[in-house]
Amino acid sequence: MPQPRQSTLRNRLLRAMAPEDFARLPPHLEPITRQLREVVIAADAPVDELFFLETGMVSVSTAHDGRRIEIGLVGPEGLVGAVPVALDGVTTPHVDFVPLSGEGLNIGREAFCAALRDSPRLRRLLLR
Repeated sequence: MPQPRQSTLRNRLLRAMAPEDFARLPPHLEPITRQLREVVIAADAPVDELFFLETGMVSVSTAHDGRRIEIGLVGPEGLVGAVPVALDGVTTPHVDFVPLSGEGLNIGREAFCAALRDSPRLRRLLLR
């Protein structure tokens, strides 16, 4: 499978990376399609994969009084799973699920953490 080129991607976070930082990622990026209502990250489960959206949307929600409350949305501008991983956490109390199906690129936690360790510039970009 050919590796994605930075200039052809829709994800704004991937496009904003310095070329040297982006170059660390393509060997680890896997294309994936996310389906409506699919849970991308379950509450209190280990965040083993992160997801750059190219199309579609992921809702970040929490539960309160038995109801799901949306606290954020991630689209082609971002990365699902970024917060717990960038802050050296293993899990998140939130549920990330798909309200609008789409495509994107998965990357494993270990590969992404290695890229963050190797590039302070990439870590700063992600924490903005």
